Amino acid sequence: MPLTPLAQLVGKLTASPHASGLTNRKQFNLDPTPDLATLSPAELDAFLQLRKGPISLQVLGDLIGADPTLRGNAADVRDYVLWLYEYSRWDWDPNEDSEYKKGYSAPQTLVASYPDPVCQIEAVLVHKPGPSVPPGTAASLEVYGEGFLPGRTTVEILATASGNSVYHARHEPEPGSTFRGGKIVVSPLPIPPGSYRAVVKIALGNGWDFVIDSPVANTQFSLS
Repeated sequence: MPLTPLAQLVGKLTASPHASGLTNRKQFNLDPTPDLATLSPAELDAFLQLRKGPISLQVLGDLIGADPTLRGNAADVRDYVLWLYEYSRWDWDPNEDSEYKKGYSAPQTLVASYPDPVCQIEAVLVHKPGPSVPPGTAASLEVYGEGFLPGRTTVEILATASGNSVYHARHEPEPGSTFRGGKIVVSPLPIPPGSYRAVVKIALGNGWDFVIDSPVANTQFSLS
């Protein structure tokens, strides 16, 4: 029996030779939906952490859940050990970052160069109506980041002082967004003046959410 969908997806994205894995990673970046649709809520939660520890433990947990004594599936245990050995040796090539279609980057915002993807908010920008805009026109909000998934993404806005939620709604990433460069627009922005921070939530299924609110400094904004 093959390993879990999470292990299969990781194996696909880290396939050797490097060119094969890179091709798969570039395709995933453009449209992650088909691959992620195969994962359970727990598997998707582990995957979005994008770290070997949580991913490896989730695959092992699924294996043990199917056979707590590990007596009846020696072949699966062998396959897991071989998968873990290959996965533990694999790493991102620092030179491949330029290979990806970024999608969206926040204007006039410095984003650190990195080879590893990480679900994060890169910037939150408020666009206030200009002098030529009719009075009473509401401001809009742009949220830039990584890991925003079509059909699963919600924006929540919290008041800085109280931590209370003042806005919570499902929003699709803008056309042209990628896994490594997404953009969400909230327009109009129906909240009063004040200091806030934005959080992006990814629906995992079964009522679970994966919360993207890091780095915290980039999630804060004010409206006057």
